[in-house]
Amino acid sequence: MILSKDKNIRRNQIEIAAVLKSGAPAFFLTSGSVTAGQMGRSFIAAMPQIHNILKRHRPPYIATISHGGIVRMFLTHADLIKRI
Repeated sequence: MILSKDKNIRRNQIEIAAVLKSGAPAFFLTSGSVTAGQMGRSFIAAMPQIHNILKRHRPPYIATISHGGIVRMFLTHADLIKRI
């Protein structure tokens, strides 16, 4: 599983391709300038939603995590396959 802070993942085709190649589920914190503590709290708040997504979706996929810990699917496995 990939956990990262990258608010520009939506626009970076090279990173999207790397996630597809990795075969991993990826969760990106999309808030701009946050402290390490805020980032950690957002990931912790998102854990129940992350767990549910891990159970329901086939990787690779990209999901985003808001500053408040809300998880949204950005690109599913099928979406990523269509891009290649």
